[in-house]
Amino acid sequence: MGETVTPEDRATIEAAFGIPLISQFTSTEGLVGQSARGDAVINFAGDTCIVEMLDADNQPAPKGPSLPRC
Repeated sequence: MGETVTPEDRATIEAAFGIPLISQFTSTEGLVGQSARGDAVINFAGDTCIVEMLDADNQPAPKGPSLPRC
């Protein structure tokens, strides 16, 4: 569970504790990611979670264009 950290929240928390924050994401499916210190962009550990695109019939979708890496 988590809440959005606004830029104002981030500045207040970092000033109070004197250290930069990290943002972290964890799912029950195994996908984990975190940001660099002081950055809000989350980088996912993609080698720990396999994602398979499915079509409307729950079958593997045909290969399409690659998506940009996060």
